[in-house]
Amino acid sequence: AEVAPYLMAMHLTKAERAQISCQKKAYWEAPLHVVINKKNPNAERWVAAFNAGLAKLEKSGQLQQLFALTREELYQTAQKP
Repeated sequence: AEVAPYLMAMHLTKAERAQISCQKKAYWEAPLHVVINKKNPNAERWVAAFNAGLAKLEKSGQLQQLFALTREELYQTAQKP
């Protein structure tokens, strides 16, 4: 859901965008990953902190809210001149 509005906004004119529409619902979703070098002495702590923060965002519903806001912003950007 994020890619099409972004590409439309970046590469099409207003007239071209007016001829195309894209749905707001994603066809598929990719998992969220973080990459930290295992050789870093703080790697385990950083991974644990990331996972804890992500779990907290998921449990509170904030993660889905952030995704929804991001999608809406991109969708609105695709509609701008």
